[in-house]
Amino acid sequence: MNKTFSRTILYAASFVLLCTGIIGTAVKRGGKNLKEVQTALLNPKYVQDINTIRLTQNARELTLFKDGGFWFVRIERQALRNALDSASVFPADSRQVDTLIDTFRKVRKMYIISDRGGSEAFFIHNDAVFTLDFAHTDVNKGEQGGERSDERVFSSLRIAVPKNGTKTLHIASESKADTKRTRVYACEDDASVFLNYNPSFWADGKLIPDCLRGGKGENDVQKLILREYRSDAARGHARDALQRTLVAGDGAFESAVHTLFEARTAQITPMQIDTVQAGGASAAADETPVASFSAVFADGSEASFSVYKRGTDYSAVPENPYNPYTAVPYALSVSEWTYESLIDPFRR
Repeated sequence: MNKTFSRTILYAASFVLLCTGIIGTAVKRGGKNLKEVQTALLNPKYVQDINTIRLTQNARELTLFKDGGFWFVRIERQALRNALDSASVFPADSRQVDTLIDTFRKVRKMYIISDRGGSEAFFIHNDAVFTLDFAHTDVNKGEQGGERSDERVFSSLRIAVPKNGTKTLHIASESKADTKRTRVYACEDDASVFLNYNPSFWADGKLIPDCLRGGKGENDVQKLILREYRSDAARGHARDALQRTLVAGDGAFESAVHTLFEARTAQITPMQIDTVQAGGASAAADETPVASFSAVFADGSEASFSVYKRGTDYSAVPENPYNPYTAVPYALSVSEWTYESLIDPFRR
């Protein structure tokens, strides 16, 4: 056996031992082998029935809920003036919600790290602990006309993010009967990105959100309307509006529709009640939109949003299709470049 061959065998053996050591470290805790299981955190058979996803941490709560085939995000807020103002509701990005569900429904490799007492103490030593519920909620009218909810929870997970910054999550199924004996698992962290209370992460940032389109696309638009408002500076309210219209077949029509449908923003914020009236479509007495845009579809339906300006900053306020009288209106940050690109086709 020559030296080259012997050296190759030695390197190979060393590599195998190294891999064995790495794998052993990954599946050991306290010198003991950890039991590996292959499981999903959400049973795939319930996916089609899910219409409520709730994320809570201490007093914070964010709820994703499905209504009319579209997802919305509700963020609980401190009551501003009365109970009706206690929540902000935005159209949600359905693709983001689908990705969340797909992440938790997939079968993954998990290791049991605690199946006896002491799991509560284990969670205390983590950086943050969240509860994530996947459920189906039925809202019914009570005898006095009020609403009541009947909810079936398919999966309730407690998720801890370790302090040491490792790419690992610690997860346990919520057990209300005996939390001290809850089994805790460790698994690869591919889900902490969804433990997010930032509304911009979840919201549909398009100026005309999917729920306003009702499943319609660019080819379904028959008319675009731009209204530019001129304000009476002395009294601070709208005096008149200059209206421009583009219809199917006009030279700039297709590009205008595409720009309108593709326009989006990464920043979304609730609006103050004393700034814009509930519903977001009309301003209070002291503020007037600089413009409004409407897309009219072939079936006669219409989707609109208004644009406001403060200083050099623009914000778009879409119609809020979900119960506008009880939902705090929301605004989308719009750059001056985006605003000019929306108006430009009407000026050609």
